[in-house]
Amino acid sequence: MTKLEQAYDAIEILKNLGLPVSSEQLDMISTLEKKKIEKDIINSVQRTVEQKTKGMTTAFKLEVFYSPETGVAVNFPQRQIRQKTSSGIGKKRTHVLKVTFPDGTVIEEPRVSNTLVKCIRKIGWAEVQDLNIRIAGMNLVVNELHANPTYRRAQVELDDGVYVNTGSNTDVKIEQLKRISKELKQRLKIEKVPINK
Repeated sequence: MTKLEQAYDAIEILKNLGLPVSSEQLDMISTLEKKKIEKDIINSVQRTVEQKTKGMTTAFKLEVFYSPETGVAVNFPQRQIRQKTSSGIGKKRTHVLKVTFPDGTVIEEPRVSNTLVKCIRKIGWAEVQDLNIRIAGMNLVVNELHANPTYRRAQVELDDGVYVNTGSNTDVKIEQLKRISKELKQRLKIEKVPINK
């Protein structure tokens, strides 16, 4: 059993016993996961791509994104590869989010990630950061850019040195906003609005 697997088991035991999980324990798991990415996953992906591209003459770039909520997404410039989700079905962006605040403010951006960012900015990023909402092993709101370019591209600058991790699908962002609304008593009205073709 690897150290990471032992850490997962320890966290699961604490949760089953109803005991709190400290930020230090979560940080330790994040560190171990980063090492796994650097030593195992990147090397494995590289070997696979090398095998599949033997003899090819066209240069290209692939982008791989993973989150526990949405699974694995592989992007090719100018083309969206089908995404492997928990249901195994590829999905396309078909909705935007409309968020209404009690004071009447409505935030509805063409990109769901921008709606999330603007909502967090209005509510207050420090309060949201304190909720420690996790995405791909990171806080939703962080104070540094990720070392991995793939994760870094999913980070949107919110303030000077403050970033929102937006690498999740629309449904996950809805759940994030619902949690923020509930725990910070914002009374948000969150709607998933179909995109007009």
